Amino acid sequence: MIQLLLQLILSVKIFVEMKTSTLVFISVSDKIKKIEMLHKYIPVQYNRLYYVYDCMDGSLYPCAKNVYFAFRKYTFSELLEKYKNNNPEGSISNFIQMLLKANSFYYCELSQYPKVDENMVLDSLARVPNIILAVTKECNLACRYCCYGSLYVQNTTAAEWKADMDVREYLEVLLKLKIKNGNRADFQISFYGGEPLLAFSKIQQCVTLADQLMPDVHITYVITTNGILLDKYMSYLVEHHFHILISLDGNEKNNQYRVFKNGIESFNIVVKNINLLYASYPVFFQKNVNFSTVLHGKSNCLDALIFFSKWNKTPLFSNVVETDVRKNVKYYQEIFKMHEYSTDEIIKMKTNYPNVYTSLFPMKSGQCYLWSKRSIEKVDGLLRRQWNGYVTNSCFLFSSKVFVSVDGSIFLCEKSSWKFKFGFISKEGVHLYLNKINGYYKKIFDKYKSQCADCYKIKGCNCCYFAESESVEGGKCFVSHNRAIDELEEMLNNKI
Repeated sequence: MIQLLLQLILSVKIFVEMKTSTLVFISVSDKIKKIEMLHKYIPVQYNRLYYVYDCMDGSLYPCAKNVYFAFRKYTFSELLEKYKNNNPEGSISNFIQMLLKANSFYYCELSQYPKVDENMVLDSLARVPNIILAVTKECNLACRYCCYGSLYVQNTTAAEWKADMDVREYLEVLLKLKIKNGNRADFQISFYGGEPLLAFSKIQQCVTLADQLMPDVHITYVITTNGILLDKYMSYLVEHHFHILISLDGNEKNNQYRVFKNGIESFNIVVKNINLLYASYPVFFQKNVNFSTVLHGKSNCLDALIFFSKWNKTPLFSNVVETDVRKNVKYYQEIFKMHEYSTDEIIKMKTNYPNVYTSLFPMKSGQCYLWSKRSIEKVDGLLRRQWNGYVTNSCFLFSSKVFVSVDGSIFLCEKSSWKFKFGFISKEGVHLYLNKINGYYKKIFDKYKSQCADCYKIKGCNCCYFAESESVEGGKCFVSHNRAIDELEEMLNNKI
């Protein structure tokens, strides 16, 4: 247990000596009051002892029981206000004073996002490491939870999907931007849909174009597919070293929402094609093929893990997207029913599948998120990484990827809401909605700097600005003060 603690929290400093002298509280000036407090303290109970955990530098401070419960009840900001007039509860006041004198606590202004200008965006697009192209909006399936289906409010009209350019031309604009910028770094081109293999000729054209324009650059090609047409095109995908992500929710029972437009299930066809790929190209399969699995009312993590183990694979789990959902749809309640897992089941998963971990910080209760070992490393990182001063670590500009829809509209990524268009691509080049971008970032920053300033996850939060339609209009953060305490105590005590 102690070893786990040391692994998760590096540079742990235990302050044993606690002075009980009369508190002389450090006054908070009017200037300081105007500055957001960024250093967060979370009370944790570990091995029947009480501590206050310093989220910024990874220190654990032993404390009395009443101090622990004071920090459970109030945020540090609230405690500073409560005890600013030398409250007689000496142990609590002395503890706060000790934290201040330890130079552990500090004040810092939240950094404003720089005002976005055209050159900044174009430079970001020229350096973007992943270009995601929607080659078609058409699909040969009608999955019940599809973001293009009846379950969701559509934010684009049919007319908006009509493009006067081809996806190849969109790619050409972005590649020439890279060339003009002198960027010769390796990057990735991902093909998305609909079902991208329905537009196979467009994929071929894009690959040929990229190889011709940038022959000295290593380009990784990625495709997300439902697997229905995999048998027809697998030889090309193998030849060009594609990384293939196949959407499949597990066994036949788990896969009931993935159906054809006539309602017939797709499971048997997809599995047949997977087995063909597995038998024909075993080395390629192990290196380049993975699975995307959605958790919903008819799925089960354990079932999925068992099912994919026959190919020696651990799928990437995700939940059904809750943005812009029509709650009156027939399947709504059924789809969004999430499985809760007992401690025994979770232990079993970790025992039988050592490369799989339950997320230490699930976004919502009742949802089971499974990640690779890298998740553990991220958790450790969020506790000690140098913070950039921005609210959350949501992607800014196109530092991670760019998503281009079939009509040439530019989005931050394929998972963001359609409401947040950054611009579009034409034969003349990239056109940006700069006023909209700047206005949105300002709105986001103004809202979240107060909402997020007292959160223990501020250094490592990966909440996306653009994924939720409620991001600006009254959306609430998932993490409360009490929940932060519970999650951190669970982690330290290895309960999950």
